[in-house]
Amino acid sequence: MKFKKYLILFVITAALIPISPIKGQVNSEDEQIYSEGEVSEKYMKLSALFSEIDFAFSKGQYNDVITASDKLKDIGFSYNDLEPDEDDAYSDERAIWINIIWFRGLSEYNLGKYKEAGEDLGFVLENVENPAAYVYTCYADSLNRIGDTKGAIAALEKGVKNLEDKISDSDMHDLMWNLGWYYYLDGRYKKTILIGFECSELNSYSTGPVYNASLAMLALKDYNNAMRYFLKAFNSSFQYDDEFKEWILRAVIEDVNNCIKEYGESDILNTMLFLAYKGLEDMASDTYRVYLTDEPLGNYTGLVDEPTPQFLYVIASAYSIKKNILVDKYLIELRAQDQSYIEKSKNDPDFDWYYSSYGDKKFNKPQSAHKDKKINKPKSAHKDKKFKKSKSARKDKKFNKPKSVQKDKKLTKPRS
Repeated sequence: MKFKKYLILFVITAALIPISPIKGQVNSEDEQIYSEGEVSEKYMKLSALFSEIDFAFSKGQYNDVITASDKLKDIGFSYNDLEPDEDDAYSDERAIWINIIWFRGLSEYNLGKYKEAGEDLGFVLENVENPAAYVYTCYADSLNRIGDTKGAIAALEKGVKNLEDKISDSDMHDLMWNLGWYYYLDGRYKKTILIGFECSELNSYSTGPVYNASLAMLALKDYNNAMRYFLKAFNSSFQYDDEFKEWILRAVIEDVNNCIKEYGESDILNTMLFLAYKGLEDMASDTYRVYLTDEPLGNYTGLVDEPTPQFLYVIASAYSIKKNILVDKYLIELRAQDQSYIEKSKNDPDFDWYYSSYGDKKFNKPQSAHKDKKINKPKSAHKDKKFKKSKSARKDKKFNKPKSVQKDKKLTKPRS
């Protein structure tokens, strides 16, 4: 699940390093007003330049940001001035300078100038005491895009080490997500899998890192686990909003197609493609139906603890297409969760075989009889003994908090 083009499409309105209030303004403690002579000319010029660059960046005028940054030469602030002062290691001038380089690096990144972006973002990392997680992420991606995947790995490994216990679980999850992808690109598949498991500990709804782990298992020819973890990630992808869900499923299609080019077609890869396309409801032709085997999923769905209605619907359609009566199992569970999907299935050609063969009679009557005798009691027992307990155990530690944090951040600011 690669680091894609969305990360820097959002507008960063805050500067990388807090800039001290301009001297000459009212001091809140003693209301002393400083004379204008106490403000250095260099500081005033840098402040004006930063305001110009900040405005241009917020408007997406990236070329203007780069052009404006050339004025640094006229101000006379050189790289030598970034050496820490004895009196003040992070002076006002120094802070503004680094912010300008940061915005220039992001602008170069957005314009596809990855070599230049890497130089500027690397410079920022070297000169900021506690850089944010996304500085490491942007720098690493710039390196990867110019073919230095090992450099990207080294940058993110350093970020994970330096930022441990300093950032939220959500930010650490995203940092590790990208690190896992670079491990995959570098052929370090076991590390990709370990990252996927670690990210699942940080966030129960982890999707991208678990997809990465699934691809790594494919590369290691561990096909059974590859499908099981694919389904786990596939189910969690439906927890997100429509925009992020569409992006992540289309990314899956691209990655699986790349696997097919590298390893050739297989039942596992073809089934993955079908599920992703069906999840998008992008079934304009019958092309993807032929991917499924007679036993499309076997026992693989057992890893999915809390199946979403969308997940159940897609799995049910896979069994219906292959005229496998196991479709009953998923339709019964689906009906208990969301009746609207049952109505939807009646107008879906993927379910033509099922309804033409059995109709509502086959589906409704056995379900009703089954419901009274089996469904309620075992389901209730399962909930009390296993389902609620495990959910409750995660709830306090990791479950709700990362989900909330991740949704606010990631879904409104899709990653690249």
